[in-house]
Amino acid sequence: MPAPASGCLLTDIGDFLVRVIEQVALLVHELVGGNHVRTYTSVKVQEMDDEHGFSELREFEYLEETHRSLKSVFSPPNHDPHVKKCSGPSRR
Repeated sequence: MPAPASGCLLTDIGDFLVRVIEQVALLVHELVGGNHVRTYTSVKVQEMDDEHGFSELREFEYLEETHRSLKSVFSPPNHDPHVKKCSGPSRR
C-alpha cells in the first residue's frame, strides 16, 4: 500500500525510492540465502568431491567469491517510518 502524500514532493519521491530499495534488498536477501543457493552449493560441493576429492579448489573458490559478492549487495532495510519528514528549509 503506498504511503500517503506528505505534501512535499521531495519527501514523496524519497519515500518511494526507499520502498523500492527495501524491496530490492529483500529480493537480494532471498536470492543470497534461499534454499536454491544451499541446494546448488551442496550439489556442486558433492560433484567436486566426487571428481577430484577437493584436490582442485578453483571451483570452490569461485563459488565462495560469487556468494561473497552476492552477500555484499544485501544490507537489511533500516528505514524508520517514524523519522520526521522534511517540511522545507530549516531556519536557525
